Amino acid sequence: YMPEDMIAFMELMKLETDTPSMVRADDGNGRDIGLTLSEMLERALLYEQHLEKYPDQVSSQAAQKLYEEVATNAITGGYDKVTGTEHYYKGESSDVIDKDALQYYQQFAKANPESNLGKIVNDYADVLQKASFRINDDIEEFYHGLYQRLQLASEHATTGSTGDVNTGRSRMSTGSGSGMNT
Repeated sequence: YMPEDMIAFMELMKLETDTPSMVRADDGNGRDIGLTLSEMLERALLYEQHLEKYPDQVSSQAAQKLYEEVATNAITGGYDKVTGTEHYYKGESSDVIDKDALQYYQQFAKANPESNLGKIVNDYADVLQKASFRINDDIEEFYHGLYQRLQLASEHATTGSTGDVNTGRSRMSTGSGSGMNT
């Protein structure tokens, strides 16, 4: 006998194995994003839905860690000021985020207004626009607050560690024609 949450989590892990959200970086150091922006957002939503359906279960800690990692990379584009990792969605310069990414964030937020991630993404789209897509203190502050906003699992399931989600350089595509899977 296997608990229902573990069966459901194994399905998520099969999806993760078949189409990994994170892959080993070309340089062998760290990991890169392996899906398009819309796919990353949808994948993170699957983890969120799992956590909501199966709170305080055996799979909760692992699901929370993956949720945080995938959602954080979808939003931050792997950007890390401390390590010098540029934002994958950079526009005309390394401190400007490509405006094309906004449509994916807005589509996702509109399609998922009641989800935690949908609300976070909606807020992020607002911050991006107010900052004129330039990475500034407001965007940095938003990125630094993500971990707290992504907490869904119970206190029993979380470890208090965010993991090293910003290693490597993200190479996510925002314009491959991959629509939202709603």
